[in-house]
Amino acid sequence: MVTHRTFLTVHPNDAEGTREAVLTDLLAMRQQSKHKCADKIIKMIEDLRLNGLECRYIKTFKDSSIFELKDRTPDGGARAYCFRVSKDDFAVARAECKKENAADKTLLRWTENVIAAWQEGEEVLRPKLKKETKEAKPKEKKRK
Repeated sequence: MVTHRTFLTVHPNDAEGTREAVLTDLLAMRQQSKHKCADKIIKMIEDLRLNGLECRYIKTFKDSSIFELKDRTPDGGARAYCFRVSKDDFAVARAECKKENAADKTLLRWTENVIAAWQEGEEVLRPKLKKETKEAKPKEKKRK
């Protein structure tokens, strides 16, 4: 079983921010007593981490690089917006819980801005994605 790395994001205007956006979203849900929604989003992100594109909650937006993790809860529709950072890995940008059926356009634009910044090389992923090089060699053990 392959485990897919899952990153969280910050907005490029808040790259030194203290908290990833999706964590702020989840905390806000808890403060609004939308515990079932927050729990479902955490479960969906875990499923994404374990199953990647085979995640049972994943949906695609037409003509977009944004993916949506989506399910219903008694609190409302649980949604998380994410994008691929490699063949097997994803970044989760934002999350929401709402009664309406449509995705929040503001959160989608926010996610598009993060994707654009990431594609331009800005450090918007947490933990920061280390650039791997072909020249990288394992460290040799020091002899005593």
